[in-house]
Amino acid sequence: MEAVDDLDALLKVEGVDGYFVGPRDLSMSMGFYDGPGHDEVQNVINDVFKRTQKAGLMTGTVSPTGQDARALADRTVGLILTSPGNWFTVAAGFFFSPATGLRFLTFYPVSVPMAHWPG
Repeated sequence: MEAVDDLDALLKVEGVDGYFVGPRDLSMSMGFYDGPGHDEVQNVINDVFKRTQKAGLMTGTVSPTGQDARALADRTVGLILTSPGNWFTVAAGFFFSPATGLRFLTFYPVSVPMAHWPG
């Protein structure tokens, strides 16, 4: 919350092109350990975006879904990140969508210590 409290001063730092909001980090610093879905957290994020964009700087954050990314882009958020896990989940959904109704087995790789590796 210290950065949010000092945002007006931070927005005046020369050479900085924008600010990135980590929703989970912010929610935890506000005492919401179960995530950023609380209205209080969303209000702070919206305020940071509004003030940062008003200062002519870029805003950035993370997005868990494509729909959320679209909504952020519509709000002129310039840097939108996601995790590799989200990419794989979305890609797998597209890949398997024609196979609706089929049953698949999921295999997980198992690490084998090199000391036990054959050869």
